[in-house]
Amino acid sequence: MHKIDGKRRAVVIATVAKGNKMKAQVRVLADWDEMGDDALPWAEYMLRLDRSFEPTKPGDLVWVEFPYGGDSRRPMIVGAAQDWAGGVPNVPSEASGVGEQYQPPDKDGAPPAPTMSPTADMVSNRDGVLIMRTATGAYSMTRTEDGTTIGFNDKGNVSIMSEGQTYVNATGPITIITAGDAKIEAGGKMSFKAAEMEFMADKINMKRAK
Repeated sequence: MHKIDGKRRAVVIATVAKGNKMKAQVRVLADWDEMGDDALPWAEYMLRLDRSFEPTKPGDLVWVEFPYGGDSRRPMIVGAAQDWAGGVPNVPSEASGVGEQYQPPDKDGAPPAPTMSPTADMVSNRDGVLIMRTATGAYSMTRTEDGTTIGFNDKGNVSIMSEGQTYVNATGPITIITAGDAKIEAGGKMSFKAAEMEFMADKINMKRAK
């Protein structure tokens, strides 16, 4: 053991600890460059108050500190570390405005995607899920593999775009109210089933599809 004061930049080496302990193995940069992986300690995470857990991945740059009297064998990961390798920030390109950014699929009639402001918006792009909360009051969550998205833009327009099956189940009433027009369009068969069905309209037009 040797004593380390303050915070140090480190890189994550491994994330599967013995006994399924929620720890990550870290190498403190510069100080431990010559140490073999087997000699590196496993760091605990500083959790949020709600005890949610966001794991690191091998290669992640992190800040570590040594709260147990500076004991180098017991580091703690307290946050991610910034880096600019080759001039490119190690944050999602949607946040920095540098590099290739995700382009949502073009859907006819869909509201415009949120307007992004580099360096001003909260962006997480990890494990194929892109989450954006913009400085202009928009929010979206996107599965980047296929574009499935739930969110609203900075005009308050809501989007639910699914590239797979969409399923809604409720044990209580479902109410949909709009002050404008409502449209339901199906490319295949549409069916309705109810114990009782009631229609009310000032005018009903029925047309045969061409």
